[in-house]
Amino acid sequence: MGFDFKHIVWTLLMAVSMVLFFVAFTSPTWIESKVKGLEDRSCGMLAYQVKNDDVKYGSFDDIPIMWWQICVVCIGIGAATLILTLILSFVTMIPAFHTYQTYVHNTTCLACVVIFIGQIFFCVGFKDMETSNTDALPCNICADGTTAFVLKNCDIGEALIINIIAIIIVAITCCVGFTVDHGNAYHA
Repeated sequence: MGFDFKHIVWTLLMAVSMVLFFVAFTSPTWIESKVKGLEDRSCGMLAYQVKNDDVKYGSFDDIPIMWWQICVVCIGIGAATLILTLILSFVTMIPAFHTYQTYVHNTTCLACVVIFIGQIFFCVGFKDMETSNTDALPCNICADGTTAFVLKNCDIGEALIINIIAIIIVAITCCVGFTVDHGNAYHA
């Protein structure tokens, strides 16, 4: 069995998505306020920003929105799984381990689904970002009337866009993974 160039493309796409997830995950600019007096504030999953000063939440319990805590768990599990599959993608380039490529590709797809579910939970958390919701401090930065999936006087920040792009790249990675020549992987 010869070496499949698509395997390298698959591995590179996975590596690019991991870098994008890391950049997005650590950024406080997921949601940016446009509410008068709060224009200098933004919030992310692990940090928030006030007047261009990044402030990390002290602990997991300090993440102000429960839906975001679920998001952090889902995206964390998905990202850890992607790191594992990235490492295993290099291992499966060795001819003796070609038969395990199918399992690694399927695990990549599972990670993509878990990360996507985490993204949905993040968007559900929008409903807790109203300025009148003091339980969500410091991330109550959107106007009243904000609901799940609909922001009022808030914008989607660059980190959320980067995260969405990374999810799309992982989905493409899954498709590329299924085109890799597995040789006898299905007959093992």
